[in-house]
Amino acid sequence: MRKTLTAIPAKNFGPVKVAILLGLGGISAVHAQTPQQLGAVEVTAARSSEPLAEIPQATTLVTREDIDSQSAQIWTDYLRGQPGVFLQSSGPGQGVVIVRGLKGSEVLHLVDGVRLNNAFFRNSPSQYIALVDPYNIEQIELLRGPSGALYGSDALGGVLQIVTQRPKFSGDEVRWQGRSLLRMDTDNLSRVVRNQLAVGNEHFSVSTGLTVQSFGGRIDSDGDRRRFTEYAARGYDSQLAWRPATGHELTLDVNYFDVPNLDRYHELVASFDSAPGSELSKFAPNTRAFSHLRYLNTQPKLFANRWELHLSQQLVRDDRVSRDLGDSVNSVEQNRSQQLGLTFEARKALHASLDLVYGADLYQDTVNSSRQTVDANGQVASARSRFPDDSQTTSLGVYSFAEWRPASLWLLDFGVRVSDEETDLPAADRGIGVNVSETSITGNIGSSLEVSEGLRWIVNAGRGFRAPNVFDLGTLGNRPGNRFNSPNPNLQPETILSLDTGFKWSRGNLFAEAVVFTSKYEDRIVSAVTGNTVNGRAEVRNENAAEAKYHGVESTLRWQTSDKLRLSATLNY
Repeated sequence: MRKTLTAIPAKNFGPVKVAILLGLGGISAVHAQTPQQLGAVEVTAARSSEPLAEIPQATTLVTREDIDSQSAQIWTDYLRGQPGVFLQSSGPGQGVVIVRGLKGSEVLHLVDGVRLNNAFFRNSPSQYIALVDPYNIEQIELLRGPSGALYGSDALGGVLQIVTQRPKFSGDEVRWQGRSLLRMDTDNLSRVVRNQLAVGNEHFSVSTGLTVQSFGGRIDSDGDRRRFTEYAARGYDSQLAWRPATGHELTLDVNYFDVPNLDRYHELVASFDSAPGSELSKFAPNTRAFSHLRYLNTQPKLFANRWELHLSQQLVRDDRVSRDLGDSVNSVEQNRSQQLGLTFEARKALHASLDLVYGADLYQDTVNSSRQTVDANGQVASARSRFPDDSQTTSLGVYSFAEWRPASLWLLDFGVRVSDEETDLPAADRGIGVNVSETSITGNIGSSLEVSEGLRWIVNAGRGFRAPNVFDLGTLGNRPGNRFNSPNPNLQPETILSLDTGFKWSRGNLFAEAVVFTSKYEDRIVSAVTGNTVNGRAEVRNENAAEAKYHGVESTLRWQTSDKLRLSATLNY
């Protein structure tokens, strides 16, 4: 039995409310503040705020009520049991969201519209996905299927957006809001503390939050706690919002998340018929520091009814310590990804039935990587780094997307994007100093037709691509499964063509969706065995050596029976 205690004072420090959530297997009670019109919740990942029931794309939505009812280690836990989603993890503190058969760098991850995917994101479970505070999330949105016209590279399986919490105030009077949360779990001896405070009015607001998590060992089938499954994490966030005049808003977000010491469980234990890959293997530490400046203008102009500008910086730190089995030498690594982003987006009503969304985005990601060896006597020596040091990826894209209502019950959207991806690998130490540049054109078209009251028939077709990144092109070093990865700079972009159709039904407190899809994935980058060995490990390198076809069914039914109870069912194949 797992017992979770949650204590949450009401907003504005009214009477204290205490909610006790008891989980028995897969049965849980969900408390919602008010009954929701489930299909009316807005989704922003489609580059516009549209109701869930109306947008053509197959969509998964996790609301704040869903989040508050669960106890999560990492934010991907909130997607468990959701339509069109499978979850997998190779150990605590790591995870992957699988969408239509694709995962990792094959799915684009966003935080408040800014890319979480970086230049050494891999197409497998990773700790980078987990470097977002699970207790600073307002909503999670997933557009299933390729969305290359909207977002460019990596949006093959879909686009997954995390929307962080933002305080909301009205009126001129300065008010304050607070929230404290304490959760303890007897299953894995976890403790979560989250404190938030916000002050402001409709013209300005300041907020801050702090999360501290610790997790004990997980229990195996014999009732014993597994080694290498304990870890701790902490997160900090702050936001400043200023509205100097009607139609103008400036916000500054700062987020930091730190996992100081995380064992790589899958490298340290035997699995199936293979021995452990390492005697010592840990991330120590892994951090994500993110700052985001956003300006929003809703005053109508000749070129737009509303437009916004984003400037962002994301620094991901991936430091590692490892030691092979039977060896006495430690490998100590320092890997950094510093990603700068600049995006512009505008929306213009060309006609009462035709809206145009257009924009451009520019990202530059610089990777710094170094490695040293430390022997049993403490002697330190330089070694070749995991990634080519001072590698750089530059992504530039321009796009246009139209929403057209040829009839009152029919919505069409279609778009096109031109993307240029350039990666520079200056690594002369491994003989792969090259420049890889690719230009791709992607497009999407979708239709949403109301065939009867509350029932919509949707159809979508799209092309997506993923440009090979620094991880694909230049990784050198040990990989899980007793493998050794050698670099290969001669890779081409992966591409996908996809078609889906289905129905969305929304009426009052009921929402249902059922979608079937088919996708053809070409030039897929996979890890291919070369037949050689390096340091006793099988040598592999990435190749455009595979293609795949995927077919599937995604469905869900959600019913808000009252203000205190929601029932849901999901079937994915």
